[in-house]
Amino acid sequence: MGIFSKETIKKSFKETDFVLSDNTFIFAKLKYDGLEIAREKFNFSRSDLKILSIDQKEITLILPKDEVDEHLNKYIIEKEIVKSIYCDTHKDYPTCTGYLWKILECLSPEDIGVYVFGAYRSDHILVATDDAQKALKILRKLKKDSSS
Repeated sequence: MGIFSKETIKKSFKETDFVLSDNTFIFAKLKYDGLEIAREKFNFSRSDLKILSIDQKEITLILPKDEVDEHLNKYIIEKEIVKSIYCDTHKDYPTCTGYLWKILECLSPEDIGVYVFGAYRSDHILVATDDAQKALKILRKLKKDSSS
């Protein structure tokens, strides 16, 4: 599925920019009867991160905080306020097994909890708003250390 080697991981971090979103997001568990209201929030214009995940047990919604109105808020069961750190890779590397593990290995000792969303060629690391700057600093250090 992917390539795992210390050199591949190092090369991946060297080519990644970690970008903190200007937006604050709602990361929420939604009642099933709120699904249609949540779907109305998704348009196909290019915008900041928007995710609607549906599985057998729950509906998870990630939206910019300013897009969550009173009507949608009635259907939210639990929520966290988070920031997104976009992992912008500049090369089309194949899947790099161990890439996210390395991120978690760096953030966990600092007691920074993360939620991860992987897109086809990029990842989003969601962290509590209070931890965002600290997490970004750690990730940029990881990049710098990978460049030497």
